[in-house]
Amino acid sequence: MDYLVIGCGPDSMGEAIAYRLLSEKNTKVFITDQNPRNIAITKNKLRQHRRKCELYAYGFEEQGFDVIRQKDELPVRFSKFSMIISAVPASLNPIIANATLLA
Repeated sequence: MDYLVIGCGPDSMGEAIAYRLLSEKNTKVFITDQNPRNIAITKNKLRQHRRKCELYAYGFEEQGFDVIRQKDELPVRFSKFSMIISAVPASLNPIIANATLLA
């Protein structure tokens, strides 16, 4: 399965979710965050613990992944994944849920 975990800053719930998913077989885990620096930090940290995993950063070029600014693009982006997991503030979850349903 291909998972997208949204909201993966360092020491976040998203990081913990991605860490756990990386122990599953036949799994690709994509992590993303609004802050591109957070994506890079978390990716490097997780790679230290799970070197044999398939872990990828996912973002909109240099901008990171901004759920509000890029909400019109989300259904197309989400359609590429088996599952979307949100670890962002609860106020953003309706946007993510709607985009997931449209994917």
